[in-house]
Amino acid sequence: MNEERKTALKNIYNSGWGYFKDLQNSVGNEILSEFVSVGFIICGYTRKKKTWRISNLGKSYVQDLDLA
Repeated sequence: MNEERKTALKNIYNSGWGYFKDLQNSVGNEILSEFVSVGFIICGYTRKKKTWRISNLGKSYVQDLDLA
């Protein structure tokens, strides 16, 4: 995993949850799609916006890499 992805994953870990559009703006579409595909991010919805949260897999990965 390159430094850009490690930094993005660390930021996601520290944030924990939020609106999908905000995360998309901060990490970019490519990395966001990868993290959703591998299961690091779980998506959901409120009545108005799409949301996200980090999964247990994502948390474990960050902790295993000592990024936290």
